[in-house]
Amino acid sequence: MSLWMRTSTAGQTAPLFAAQPGRFWSFGPQNYAGFWLGLVHGRLAARLNMTTAIAPANVIVPSHTWTHLVATYDGQTMRLFVDGRQVAATKSFPRGVSPESWHPAAAPPSVTTSFPPAGAVMGAAKYSIHTGDPHIPFDGCGPNGMLGLRVMGTAVRATPGGLTFTIFPGHQATLLLRGSDDRKARIAPYGSPNRSRFLATLTPSGVQHLYEVHLNWWKNFWERSFVRIPEKNIQRAWYASLYLLACCSRPGHAPPGLWGTFVTSTHPGWQGDYHLDYNYEAPFWAAYPTNHLALAENYARPLLNYIPRGRAEAHAAHCKGLYYYTCLIPVPGWDADPSYHLAQKCGTVFAAVNCVMQWRYTYSLTYARKVYPFLKGTAQFWDHYLVFRNGRYMDYNDGAEEGFRGDTNPAATLAFLKMLYPALITMSRSLHVDAAKRAIWAHILHHLPPLPIVRAATINHIYGYPAGKTLSQIMGSNRVRGLWAIRLTETGHGFPRPRITGGHGIFSSGAGMASSLAIFPAGTIGLESPLRERQAAWGTVQLLGGWFDYNIDCFFYPDAAAAAYDPKIILHKMHTLIHYYQTPNFIIHAGGGGTENFAIVPATLALMFVQSYQQDIHVFPDWPRREDAEFGNLLACGNFLVTSEMKHGGVQFIKIVSNAGRPLRLINPWPDRTVIYTTNTDGHGQLHGTVLNLMTLKGETILFKPD
Repeated sequence: MSLWMRTSTAGQTAPLFAAQPGRFWSFGPQNYAGFWLGLVHGRLAARLNMTTAIAPANVIVPSHTWTHLVATYDGQTMRLFVDGRQVAATKSFPRGVSPESWHPAAAPPSVTTSFPPAGAVMGAAKYSIHTGDPHIPFDGCGPNGMLGLRVMGTAVRATPGGLTFTIFPGHQATLLLRGSDDRKARIAPYGSPNRSRFLATLTPSGVQHLYEVHLNWWKNFWERSFVRIPEKNIQRAWYASLYLLACCSRPGHAPPGLWGTFVTSTHPGWQGDYHLDYNYEAPFWAAYPTNHLALAENYARPLLNYIPRGRAEAHAAHCKGLYYYTCLIPVPGWDADPSYHLAQKCGTVFAAVNCVMQWRYTYSLTYARKVYPFLKGTAQFWDHYLVFRNGRYMDYNDGAEEGFRGDTNPAATLAFLKMLYPALITMSRSLHVDAAKRAIWAHILHHLPPLPIVRAATINHIYGYPAGKTLSQIMGSNRVRGLWAIRLTETGHGFPRPRITGGHGIFSSGAGMASSLAIFPAGTIGLESPLRERQAAWGTVQLLGGWFDYNIDCFFYPDAAAAAYDPKIILHKMHTLIHYYQTPNFIIHAGGGGTENFAIVPATLALMFVQSYQQDIHVFPDWPRREDAEFGNLLACGNFLVTSEMKHGGVQFIKIVSNAGRPLRLINPWPDRTVIYTTNTDGHGQLHGTVLNLMTLKGETILFKPD
């Protein structure tokens, strides 16, 4: 950073330049990340990623004089220069990431681990990695970018404030605006002729061609799947949610943060960053079942880029594998959000959930090769962090929500691990790698504790209430009598704050996590689960009541569908949510986030129409029998596209396209009738029974109808 400065006031403290996430012209506390250059009592000072260099007291920048000021950073040392003379330097960049204690304080005294308090080994710095560490990728705070502007069809005059042009009556002009950044290729400078020539040489026919390409893209997009239901505001919200996701997530581009491309403020909440406790993952839950996998193509890239940092963070905590903080710091750059929550260990494995989902949906070996290093590194952390005791792998001191400490075996973490390890085993077999690790992974999987399912009336330690109060005392015995529920943890925090009052006002159940995550997206409980687990899933939805929640709507509505909750209630609550909380640009905003809520309608309807994440494909598993509905080309696990129609209380047909040629197991919607099937490969036959089994060919289309 180089600049000339002339001040009329001696000895002042003032900023000259700042690039700090969420901050402007402030000098601020030491823990602000980013870059700041300015004066402190007349002396040149700079701060880079929480490290400060200040010129000595006897080096005062003169007033009433033009002075050349420079700050440099070579990857190891930051230096300050005044009129070409070095006046300060520092290498004291923080390596640590959190002062929190990471030893399992809630573990029994007899349990010994190698986890010392993190502050003792990492220092007091919070969420910053030493940018001079050669093992940590760093390439500046953000991408370089430029905007190109051209007006076509009329004369234009450049002015100091922009461009001036006139459109006469009966005439028209075309305004062309092009934005680009250098994230894809750092080779050519941004002012290069090749980049600026595009707008300059664009012709009217070229503009028309771009518009036709644009229309064709959207035409193909909307042909990938469809839904038709009587509740038209919900149907519109389905398409609007997919439209919003497509506007901020495309292959080859950065995935959306909390607000995607819809940032309307210079201070977006939480800096618009990537939060790994559901916010970053949630938007893509709209893409997978709706057959829009291209919209999720970019999801894994930040996770893969972050692997070197994740290893460094785990190593700094005397652990193995990968550890990512709640707030992911995209490479390159940093984040000023202090949501690191070291006691909450689920961030990395939660991020892995989407990768596992895409693997289950597609069984693509290309995708498996791409994400396998991240999944393997995630498992390596848990391979060594879990404590094997009394025949079970215990997860000690793992906060069930942000800021929680001392919890044992959080339900969400257990569910995510029960999703991760089977995927790793099948991936390693399919890729013919790590055969020796499969036995270890299988042993952990088969000895993980069961989900903490208990009688609801016994649950205490409720978020926001004294630890001794039970759900029965808080909600009333009549509302919890006979219900089973998934406790937040085996020991520790028991349940998020339940919704007691009715209405559609926004209510905050907690900091964002909930035990219902075990239902969706983890898929640990479903239609094929034992009765007690299904009862617990239903009871958890009933007690949590997160229909209008500040945080959890994005997974609560799909939870309800996967738990086979009353579909009429789901649709009614969804209708109300859309009516009161959908903004004019279609975003459903309940206070806690933005892009995460793209998942509410598509993911929920998809689960009401098709469930397939256990073993079988279930069609219309949670839809009101008296409501007609139709859907097309929804994606089921195993890479099957499913189309069907409910009419007059019955399923009319099921059409399935096998994209991968895998074995098909379809729950028979006509169990008391003979089922006739025909294929586009001249296959045909009759099937009977509860489950329709068929070996499929890649690209084969199969039509099922009752006799």
